[in-house]
Amino acid sequence: MKLPIGKLAITDFCLEKKEHLKFRRDLSSDPLFLKYGFRHIQEKLVPISNASNELMPNHSYLLELDGKLIGYLHLGDLNFAGIMKLEYGLHEDYRGKNLSYSVLKEVSDYLLNHVENLKQLRGDISIYNKFSIDTAEKVGYYRNARNDQNYDYRYPDLRNKR
Repeated sequence: MKLPIGKLAITDFCLEKKEHLKFRRDLSSDPLFLKYGFRHIQEKLVPISNASNELMPNHSYLLELDGKLIGYLHLGDLNFAGIMKLEYGLHEDYRGKNLSYSVLKEVSDYLLNHVENLKQLRGDISIYNKFSIDTAEKVGYYRNARNDQNYDYRYPDLRNKR
């Protein structure tokens, strides 16, 4: 599956594609990925068993830009309240190139408009990861709470709509 969303594409991980295997290896040995919580990427980034043209909760994907792999996306479970955890990260070659804002904005808006029963996205951001905090807040995520060494961010802001 390859879903185009704006300038990006979300694609399934494939064991038969050497570039996918190398990309997963690169991410799993990236010190920043490990530092900010992506320690289980080898287990999470696996092929999907049943082919579908829809994004599935509790599954990981690759992010592409102009046909090149640039990052990782994990969708958590969709809970009874319509909240899903979102994790994403960019490969070290694509950090610092002003891509984080557009990736987070496009992915977040796409998910909210295309995943049935999804009302809000949440993400845990390390209290030390100032760049990711700034990016999330620029996109429109708001800080909901602090859990241990992470802030709980939410998008969109539904506080006044309850």
